[in-house]
Amino acid sequence: MSSICLNEIFACFLLSVLYVGSLYVWNATQGRDHPTTIKKRCISVFFMTIVSPFFIIWFGNKNIEEKVKYLILCMYCQKKCSPHTIGVYQLGSCTDHPTTIKKRCISVFFMTIVSPFFIIWFGNKNIEEKILHLRLTVAVNLNWKGDLLWYFQHGKDKKTLQTFNIHFTEPLYWYNTVQNPIWWRNQVVAPFSEEFTFRACMLPILLQCVSPGKAVFIAPLFFGVAHLHHAVDRLRLGIDLPSVILLSCFQFLYTSVFGFYSAFLFIRTGHFLPLFAVHAFCNHMGLPEMKEMLNKPTPVRNKLMAFHVLGLVAWYFLLYPLTEPSLYSNTLYVL
Repeated sequence: MSSICLNEIFACFLLSVLYVGSLYVWNATQGRDHPTTIKKRCISVFFMTIVSPFFIIWFGNKNIEEKVKYLILCMYCQKKCSPHTIGVYQLGSCTDHPTTIKKRCISVFFMTIVSPFFIIWFGNKNIEEKILHLRLTVAVNLNWKGDLLWYFQHGKDKKTLQTFNIHFTEPLYWYNTVQNPIWWRNQVVAPFSEEFTFRACMLPILLQCVSPGKAVFIAPLFFGVAHLHHAVDRLRLGIDLPSVILLSCFQFLYTSVFGFYSAFLFIRTGHFLPLFAVHAFCNHMGLPEMKEMLNKPTPVRNKLMAFHVLGLVAWYFLLYPLTEPSLYSNTLYVL
């Protein structure tokens, strides 16, 4: 590996360390799911979304720097800008004057600093007590896997189907959900900050010295390692060391596998939004409940297994057609 590529690897490693390190600067004594801890860590990762793009400039070549400058310039363009390094497309009024650009950049960066404080100002300290008294509290922790399992287990009558749909059509469910800081962390903050840092900012650095195919498999390793810090939280909860090691290795495995997929999507589409949507959806669904599925009665188990297989087959055949670069006007990367 050339010395130039070692510089890129070091940049990615440093970016990973800073991202994880930002979560622990607060010296929080509560658990990771405590509302105070969540709010503080949200501020940390939003700060990292400000810092991460500068790594592209610091460790990028001139070609990358020009693309970033063009990205800033086109932030307010009326015409559709061409695909950019970090996968952002913007519309607006194109203004080339340096003073205007500087002022608007200051405004945007100011808003990225202010926005996280809305979580604190409008957060509810007694959210746990209020959630317990709401009629659809249980729905906050349900996901579509559990709903489907329950649906197939209890039949397909009209009343059951109405109950299955109530979680997403009942306003109280969403009122419940948006007040849950864990939901905001898992569905919004974590997907946005992680995809922005580990894909949209890290991959352009790696692609300077390795092929897109290699970058797909290298970048997710940093993403997987970055999740090993959860071992600290597990040890604090009193989980024995062998179990912590086993859980951490398993978490490294599935986060790396997801990272491969997300990196593939970024290089194929050149866009950030698909990464965010896929990450949020995966966080919502979680891992397949294989053990629970195998314990179901034979008819139900067969149906669930058939749906799993059908989903995998559909994903396999639709992956390349639906990520065709020409569909997204992506001319930056070829994979």
